Amino acid sequence: MGTDEDDSALFTLGSHDVAPRPSSARTLLRQGVAAIVLVVAALVSLWVLPALLTDGPVQSEDTVLPVDGRPHTAEASAERESMIWFDETRVEPDCEIRDAASGDVLTTTTADGNDRRVLSRTGAWVGAATFSPTSDSVEVTCSEAPGFVLVSQAPGQSAGLVAIGAIILVPLTLGLAGLVLVVAVATALVQARAARRA
Repeated sequence: MGTDEDDSALFTLGSHDVAPRPSSARTLLRQGVAAIVLVVAALVSLWVLPALLTDGPVQSEDTVLPVDGRPHTAEASAERESMIWFDETRVEPDCEIRDAASGDVLTTTTADGNDRRVLSRTGAWVGAATFSPTSDSVEVTCSEAPGFVLVSQAPGQSAGLVAIGAIILVPLTLGLAGLVLVVAVATALVQARAARRA
């Protein structure tokens, strides 16, 4: 039969709360590395995605024409709207576009200037106007000025929206996931330090 002192000791021992076991160092290390990788991936995607999801300077189906006051022929498609681009580092030329087969002047619609394609480190092709070809080629005559213009198919609106969405959402998602892991690791470290001091 135990004494009152023994019973008191047992009661006191049983009444202590068991401190929560802190996350292992290996788990925290893995979470920390994952957080760093996600943050780095978010930063890299901010640089890589715009280059991958937007058109480059010149595509194989594009036609680059000199701006020299003389008519030049460019390939086109009667099934899809086309666009004429100018070099933003040069003065925008006045251009007349005719159907190469009929000679009819094609109506152009001034673009909003939001369509851009990387040209160099200092400039870009900027969409100047759209037009609807009536045959498989057009004749472009631009006022004489230094530089060139580009004729290509007009960028699709849905494709542009998808590209913009990806450029915004992918880095944002990666960055938020990395931030959540950073907060989780920091919280676990604080709890582990508090448990050791208790």
